Amino acid sequence: MKIGVTGLYAAGKDEVTKILIERGFREINVDKVGHLVLGEKKAEVAAAFGDGILDPGGDVDRRALGAVVFRDDGARARLEALLHPRMKELVAGEVRRTRGDLVVNAAILFPMGLAELVDAVIVVRAPLLLRICRARRRDGAGLGHLLARMRAQKEIIPQPPPPNVDIYYVWNTRNRKCLKDRVEKIASGR
Repeated sequence: MKIGVTGLYAAGKDEVTKILIERGFREINVDKVGHLVLGEKKAEVAAAFGDGILDPGGDVDRRALGAVVFRDDGARARLEALLHPRMKELVAGEVRRTRGDLVVNAAILFPMGLAELVDAVIVVRAPLLLRICRARRRDGAGLGHLLARMRAQKEIIPQPPPPNVDIYYVWNTRNRKCLKDRVEKIASGR
């Protein structure tokens, strides 16, 4: 079975993915694919956004780039146009080559068109205040940065969802056991 996991910032995508990995699923982490592609295309990214997004070693400083793209929808669209086609190509190739259970962990599963590559999608949900608390504890970022990042993700889960995609909504508001029980039911087809 191939399952996509998506959800808003700090909702619990990684925790759901860990539960699936514990069940024997292999993971494709689309963030890591993005980091790889960002390295491949650093010259194009620097040309589009300026040398201010490079660190002293000449690599893309993801925090500096994030500060630009999470505040400006046009800048984010330019970055996505540079990176997403190559990212989708790499993910699709890996999905095709993988035999057995696979989880595609991607906040941007729907915008990138990756939902069409999997059998089912788990959308992880959590209330805004809980997500803010989790993100501050995990990432240590300021409230302004967190809110800008959350605003940038406002359309990653389409309403209504696309046809021909089995979607399961999982609330991650209680403890890990409750979350695990729900995810295991979905993964086992119950």
